[in-house]
Amino acid sequence: RFGPRIAHYACELAEAAVAARDAAGAADAVRAALAADPRSARARLIDARIALDAGQTLRALDALLAAAGVDTSVI
Repeated sequence: RFGPRIAHYACELAEAAVAARDAAGAADAVRAALAADPRSARARLIDARIALDAGQTLRALDALLAAAGVDTSVI
């Protein structure tokens, strides 16, 4: 099963895009990560960061709650 590995790579791309202030690229990479592994807490945490950077507090909270829902160790 390669889903988690693909998601890990997509998260690496998302992190690089966040660092480069490329919100659209980061969001695309997060979507790819979640498509590859819907249980990726890391992808949801990155999505929360993207939302916070965009001033979307409620969306960030939703992403954080989703991350906690798939992996309680992120709390």
